[in-house]
Amino acid sequence: MCTIDFFLPDDLQPPVLFYYHLTEFHQNHRKYVTSLDGSQLKGKSVSRGSVKDSCFPVTSSRRDGGEEKVIYPCGAIANSIFNDTFADPQRLLGPDADQPVPYAMSRTGIASDLDKELYRPTTYPVPPGPGDNDSAVIVPPPNWAERFPRGYHSGNMFNPAEDEAFMVWMRTAASPSFAKLAMRNSDEVMVRGMYRLQVFSHFPAHLHGGTKSIIISTTASGMKRNKFLSTASMALGGISIALAAISILSLLHKSKPLKDHIYLHRG
Repeated sequence: MCTIDFFLPDDLQPPVLFYYHLTEFHQNHRKYVTSLDGSQLKGKSVSRGSVKDSCFPVTSSRRDGGEEKVIYPCGAIANSIFNDTFADPQRLLGPDADQPVPYAMSRTGIASDLDKELYRPTTYPVPPGPGDNDSAVIVPPPNWAERFPRGYHSGNMFNPAEDEAFMVWMRTAASPSFAKLAMRNSDEVMVRGMYRLQVFSHFPAHLHGGTKSIIISTTASGMKRNKFLSTASMALGGISIALAAISILSLLHKSKPLKDHIYLHRG
């Protein structure tokens, strides 16, 4: 665990949004983006053969020479989920900052309604207790061992339909530097002052040469859509289409039939 003290220079009006920010993490890699199984995430008991096609390279696991079991949720995206956790920020009061006042933040309401439609509880059979792993047909992803140290069972089972942090992570970013929403407060002002944040650091950003940081913002401070960039992108797209059409028409107009003498071979 690490502790971060920071000063908030101005009041933040709700909604107050708490993001984690990663650099040099290529969620946009073509093989990474496709490494998931949508049917499995919607609750279907997908076979081992099916996930080998859709979720390579994180598809199945064999432990201690036993039966090969399906990884749930399978795929590189799920396996690499951002797993740092954050306590609520605390505003420090008193001469020795010994009177912290928590600023409550919610871990729900961070995923879009569109994303929520993509996930359902699994229909794979789940063992009743932690000692029944031999009867399990699914196992957690390799990087989830700390969260599920004894595998899945009825008392500790992953449900993607209730895990909004998972939904946010699975919506892959278009660039290697990105921010994803982790917490929010939709009602209360975050008042100016000194704050302390406790972070339970697990995500190894250094392994891929990147960094991790946090952003606390509001919808009015740059995290909303940039309408100028959107308009400019659409305009550029329109210009590109127009230029392509002109080029094609020009080629068709200037092209010569194969019977033209310049295409004849002179021996």
